[in-house]
Amino acid sequence: MHIEIRPSSTGMTRARSRELALRLKAAFARMTHLISRVVVRVDDATRNGSTTRECTVEIHLPNGEVTVINERQRKLGALVRRATERAWKAASHAVGLPPKGPRPGVPAESRKVGLA
Repeated sequence: MHIEIRPSSTGMTRARSRELALRLKAAFARMTHLISRVVVRVDDATRNGSTTRECTVEIHLPNGEVTVINERQRKLGALVRRATERAWKAASHAVGLPPKGPRPGVPAESRKVGLA
């Protein structure tokens, strides 16, 4: 599985891009052999005056099928977490794996006390 991060002028540093790539690798570890490529684009919102950011995650399967997830959030961290979670759910559905175990990107402590 190849992971490609395409940040624009959102203020995403190289360190944050690497962190996102590691998060995606960990999230898709169970299905890495079923996915050929994951492309992530993070952009500023297209509307003038808007402070939200947009994240598009494309999941490319070996059979040529592409699943696209779009997410909008104001904060970059929340945007990446939510987009990763939605992409994981969509990918597990696309490859036919039942969603088992913890959700990616949500710390175990917050699930225990019901914060996530």
